Amino acid sequence: MKPPKTRAPPRTACNRCFKFKKRCVPTPYGCDRCARSGSPCSLESASGGLAATHPAMNSPSALLDRFMKVSGTSMIDLEEEEGWNQDSEPSLDRPQTVPFTATVDQTSENTVLQCILNASEAPLIEPEGAEWQIEDPDLMPTIDDWLVVYLFLTNNGTPIPNETPVPMPGFDSDQFLKDFFQLPAFLRLVALATCTAHTSFEKSLVYYKRARKAAIRAVSETPTYQTVQALVILYIYLGYIGQPALVEPLLKIAMHLIQALRLDVDPDDSPWLFHLNLTPRQKEDRRCAFWGAYSEIVWEAATSPKLVDVPINSNKMKGRSTVYVGSQLIFQGDHFMQSFSILHTVIIAIKKAFVVAPKTSNELIASETVAELQSKMMQVQSQLPTDIREPPELSDNVTGTVELNVNCVGLATICLLNRPRLFLSGFKSFNPMYLSATLQSNLVSSINQSLDAAHRMLNLLRFYTVYTNPQSLEAMPMFEAMIVLWYASCRMDPIWWSVLDRKRMEWCLLREQMQAVVDYFALAKKLDSVGGGVIYPLVQCMRAMVQEIDEYEQWVPATTDGIEEITLGMKVVALDEAESVLEIREPRAYMGLLGMQVGGIRWPGQSEESWRLFWKLLS
Repeated sequence: MKPPKTRAPPRTACNRCFKFKKRCVPTPYGCDRCARSGSPCSLESASGGLAATHPAMNSPSALLDRFMKVSGTSMIDLEEEEGWNQDSEPSLDRPQTVPFTATVDQTSENTVLQCILNASEAPLIEPEGAEWQIEDPDLMPTIDDWLVVYLFLTNNGTPIPNETPVPMPGFDSDQFLKDFFQLPAFLRLVALATCTAHTSFEKSLVYYKRARKAAIRAVSETPTYQTVQALVILYIYLGYIGQPALVEPLLKIAMHLIQALRLDVDPDDSPWLFHLNLTPRQKEDRRCAFWGAYSEIVWEAATSPKLVDVPINSNKMKGRSTVYVGSQLIFQGDHFMQSFSILHTVIIAIKKAFVVAPKTSNELIASETVAELQSKMMQVQSQLPTDIREPPELSDNVTGTVELNVNCVGLATICLLNRPRLFLSGFKSFNPMYLSATLQSNLVSSINQSLDAAHRMLNLLRFYTVYTNPQSLEAMPMFEAMIVLWYASCRMDPIWWSVLDRKRMEWCLLREQMQAVVDYFALAKKLDSVGGGVIYPLVQCMRAMVQEIDEYEQWVPATTDGIEEITLGMKVVALDEAESVLEIREPRAYMGLLGMQVGGIRWPGQSEESWRLFWKLLS
């Protein structure tokens, strides 16, 4: 009689170790071999399927795992995916902070020592319920690391601010320093890389490589809102050092996590969080995490060379509010990040409306879509706070760069919506004498609105450069103002000035103001040497605009004859070789030039080609 068949014991080795016949040592974050190599660790279940470590987070984890594999091998080649399939750009024109030096005032030594003692009181490993194992030294926090963050957040030992500076927006910096030794390694190391990016590129690169190793570990851990915060900081850092192949996938991962964690729902309206008994401070920290990520996502979509869908919105999230703990101010409530995000959603809608040129000129003038966008823009503008709709007059009462940037974005939406109609004024077929009263009124309204918004932005720039640090003004809105003023100066039919309810611009003053814009961003371009050159094509195009105005007014001889056409692009550099240019990427702006050509310079892109054909047919 044959002995009864016995079922083989279930396999405990993961798929990768089983395939290569290696010993599999399980750990909380996957087996030891897969964790060290950065490979996904999966185990075949009894039913034959793959048992995922975190079923609810499969998509974000897979994306993060894929991102870290790519960043570890090639810094440029990245397989394009639907939606976020564009070459990203560094955001050097984003607001910057004042660099710090590694010195502490003598008056703050006691404070620093006390902070170090308080931060180091908590154990590195929870005494109960934790597996004792050898930790990777690269992922362990040190006192030196803490001191780097402390000096950055406190501007070399000044009193601790309630929130972190711009490179790490919306963080509770006081709690960040207190919990530094218990924070996830991914969040802690990307913060260190960003803190040192403005002072020592080599040191920040070391922190970045350590953060990349921590991200491999984070793939198998349960994501939290702190993971979203870490991704946003990493996005800002990679944008600064010029890695366009990596920054957009990061925001795609952040969007997946926001949806999976339901971070776009306000904590006060989230029943699944009620059992945590979150304090007002903790709720506000979650709100800041959402607004910090959402503002970067919509900015990326608004300036991307191609259309990008943003599947999340801010309809269910409250604005930032002021939070005190005792007498200490923790969060300063403001509406600027919320207004900044809402205005960029309007810009995204305008880009979608004009991504393809209309079939006829009448469709452009009497478009229902344009009328709806006009109504939406007016509604959004009316809901903005007073200090954004009506900024302070030019005086010594400086409000700050954030208010000025948000105001310029709001003015840029006016230019964007009316610019296609403004361009019609340069064609002989749209001579105001041949137009009906309705068509003439529509074009006059669009021209006046565009010019008013553009002049307002130039005045804000003049105010800003006099009273504040000239290194952090948004370049994209100012580029829109330059396009409007350039076209009205030397492309628009002069007969329109007799129809408009305004005097013709004083060329000398206008030329001086436009040259000031070029000089301002040319200075910012010098700071662009580490990054991928987002400002470079804008400066190049604005210089061509000023040159064309000079030729039109016969201040200089014409030089456009015989010039070869130049297609603008952004220089992309390698991460380890700051001087080695790898390729030229398509530049980013809100809407480019809509088929127009400045001197011998043309803006690239499929949308530009359709508009170029549209203007050619009109001429």
